[in-house]
Amino acid sequence: MIKPKGIDEPIAGIFDRKDALAENADSIPPHWGCYITVNDIAATTSKVEELGGNIIVPPTEIPNIGKFSVIQDPQQAVISLFEYSREEK
Repeated sequence: MIKPKGIDEPIAGIFDRKDALAENADSIPPHWGCYITVNDIAATTSKVEELGGNIIVPPTEIPNIGKFSVIQDPQQAVISLFEYSREEK
């Protein structure tokens, strides 16, 4: 996770695709992905499906960080969602 000096919350993250949770992680090409922070990932992914989009990766827990999901809109564009853990600091 990348946190600039003086910023409490991470603004970016980098990981090796070999650490990806997907079963086909070896076939994922190198890429940059954008995440949109949401307050309620379950409600947001439900809305994506309701509006005709697809859930590529369902809400998935990242321990001590939050949850992420990968979605696709009806026109096939892909983006990810992120909900930070609300644990007291």
